[in-house]
Amino acid sequence: MAPNREHTLILIKPDAVEQDLHLTVLARLEHTVEGSRYVASRILQFNPDLCREHYSHLTEKPFYKNIETYMCSGHIWAAVLEGPHGMIPAIREDIGATDPTAAAKGTIRNTYGTKIDLGNGEYFTRNVVHASESQQEAYEEIRRLFLKEEIQNSAPEFAEKLWPATE
Repeated sequence: MAPNREHTLILIKPDAVEQDLHLTVLARLEHTVEGSRYVASRILQFNPDLCREHYSHLTEKPFYKNIETYMCSGHIWAAVLEGPHGMIPAIREDIGATDPTAAAKGTIRNTYGTKIDLGNGEYFTRNVVHASESQQEAYEEIRRLFLKEEIQNSAPEFAEKLWPATE
């Protein structure tokens, strides 16, 4: 990877794609940190297996079935954002907390997300966007959703890190 460059996976979730918010959110995130740019993007649809793999850390939670239903309900816009060191925490700050009602005012999730009362004392959030929490998580997520050939990159070290030549 180029010195002082980071990569993160951005997923624009089905509700945001359906509401035509994907380009608004993608543009905002690209401008969160100066020097950031998209190096790959594609539209896809999660199936239950891909959803379980992506959210493996949540599959045992009682609310997981709601996540799976939500994430498999429509198209997702996946994108790889490349930017300077420090981009990942800045992107996550601009996105806001998972719960849109708890997210800071003006964040993407606070502005566009919704919290749905399921009527049984439980709530479900439609929080518009996902971004990797760390560089290592980004590598795993990007590799799961993109082929090497789909990445436009001026830094061959990035592709080599994700897809070693021995594969």
